[in-house]
Amino acid sequence: MTTKKSLQKFTDYSSIKTLAQFQELFDKDPAEHQKCILWLQAELNKVVNLEKPKDKDIDKYFNLCEKAITVNGYCPPDKVDFVKEDFKNQRWNANEYLIVKILHSFTKDNSRIPTVLEIAQQTGLSRTTVHKHLLESDYTTSHKHESKEVLGKLRDKALGMIYAIGMQYNDIKTLSKFVELTTEKEPKNIKNYIQVNNTKIDNHFIENLPSEAQRQIEEIILLNQK
Repeated sequence: MTTKKSLQKFTDYSSIKTLAQFQELFDKDPAEHQKCILWLQAELNKVVNLEKPKDKDIDKYFNLCEKAITVNGYCPPDKVDFVKEDFKNQRWNANEYLIVKILHSFTKDNSRIPTVLEIAQQTGLSRTTVHKHLLESDYTTSHKHESKEVLGKLRDKALGMIYAIGMQYNDIKTLSKFVELTTEKEPKNIKNYIQVNNTKIDNHFIENLPSEAQRQIEEIILLNQK
């Protein structure tokens, strides 16, 4: 009778929060524990597929799933590390998918890269999770490259519109702006030397001076830095 009452309180899977509760359920009824895991997975899938999940819901269900599968006895002792690592990889990939999706759509729609907070709000992930992915993911580098391509296409489209408006309305000011924006600017001439009268003084010139002259120049420079 006591066992039956104890199990009844676990029929509402949403009330199971702690590792100890999952362990108790598994010890009392492994089949019911398995049903609980299936329920959690179903709830997680629902949340992941929402257009805009509730704040931190995805992390919440992932955390519950992790607790459920790591109870003692759920899998053979020699498989525990493998199960944990496999789950960790699945979780990472699922989060990665959500973040990548938002990065693509947000950048395309807003012509800029979203902030960590904006990604968290759109995905339902915590800011900590988003930040960790952006720092550690191999995707970050490739996304920056893709973002530049997206912004490049948007710039080209904008330039095309400027040209079209200028031509349609014979707007000299608009066409002048188009020419200005599309004219390649020559890089500034960076000088790596100083010129005294007609003599250019650079590293090569100084290196060919006598040692005493080099020492005197060094002393003058150090003196003026004080």
